[in-house]
Amino acid sequence: MTGQTHRILIGSCGWQHEGWQDSYYPADLPSEWRLGYYSNEFPLAVVTERERAQAEDLPGEMADCREDLWVLVSVTNDAGLESAVDLLQQLPRQGGVLLQVDPAACRDPDAWLAQIAPRLNGQPLCVDPVRLLNEAWRDALRARSIGWSWNSHSDADGLALGPLAVIRVDGDCSARQLRDYLEAGLAVSRPTRDVALVIDGQPPDVETLRQAKQIEELL
Repeated sequence: MTGQTHRILIGSCGWQHEGWQDSYYPADLPSEWRLGYYSNEFPLAVVTERERAQAEDLPGEMADCREDLWVLVSVTNDAGLESAVDLLQQLPRQGGVLLQVDPAACRDPDAWLAQIAPRLNGQPLCVDPVRLLNEAWRDALRARSIGWSWNSHSDADGLALGPLAVIRVDGDCSARQLRDYLEAGLAVSRPTRDVALVIDGQPPDVETLRQAKQIEELL
């Protein structure tokens, strides 16, 4: 991976989870210190719209975090793309964009991707489908070397494309499933590709995150 010591970047979808207060975060920990606390344990910070809305100075909070913290900005539609790229450009660390797309809402993926590309300003992109991609979308993404996430709506075929590969795990996950995800990520890991495993949930399960780290260290 580019400039990283982690073979797989493991983290949760966001860190401002009230459900973690008293269970993961100390009871008296201020919300603006949560990222620093979280980043002491996990190498990937996924910035959702919740984190961007709650933070008064997100770049400032990240400046106090571990030097190798990798930042993935999750965007639910392309209207938020500029602000995501602007945030990444303010950070003195590596990162990328995870952009949610609905393939059924766009019949011309080539034109859409052509419009998206210049707005990224060189930041790595991974598409996060909300339903299975059709062949037109797959062909358009392959032509531009852009990968798509492996999630509950998608498949693993996009992991080998582009500079950023993302595996997004929703809800409960067994140790066997975690191992399968991690092995798939390691299989496509390259010096020019960052691979992220994101644990989602309401809130994400901290023990699943820790288990994923342990399994990755053993592989």
